[in-house]
Amino acid sequence: MARLILVRHGAAANKAQGADDRERPLTPAGRADISALTRRLGAEGVDSATHVLCSPSRRTRETLELLLPHAISVDSNPALYLGDGPALLKLLRYIEVPAKSVMMVGHNPGMQQLAVELAGGPATQSGRALAEEFPAAAAAVFDVAGPWARLGLDGVRLVAFYPPQSSGSEV
Repeated sequence: MARLILVRHGAAANKAQGADDRERPLTPAGRADISALTRRLGAEGVDSATHVLCSPSRRTRETLELLLPHAISVDSNPALYLGDGPALLKLLRYIEVPAKSVMMVGHNPGMQQLAVELAGGPATQSGRALAEEFPAAAAAVFDVAGPWARLGLDGVRLVAFYPPQSSGSEV
């Protein structure tokens, strides 16, 4: 059984006129929310990953630094920046065995679309809950029974959703 942790970056500064969107940093509140998420994931034993996929934006890199300061295998794929759910799923399907725990740090709407799909779609209770909101600094944790190449086709179960600054909700 493998583990997949989808994380939406923390709250970021507003885009300054003429500034590059990719360079927006986390706000102090965004940093605090990610720090709280880090503690929550650690308490639940889902605070590590053997492989990390992270958008190259500044806010996602800062989020990852707070979550996993010593991550050793990070793929900063440009496709993660504003990729939609199907594009993100495709990236996950290329993960090589033996990645037992994968963390993906990215943006909405793609992270939310991917989480809803993996939870069984908007017709399921879990999918509906994720479709309502996947806020900044939230994480969805899935157990994955099959190979990464078949991710989303079967053997995926949402085990927890952690909204920001909350005790988390088990699904």
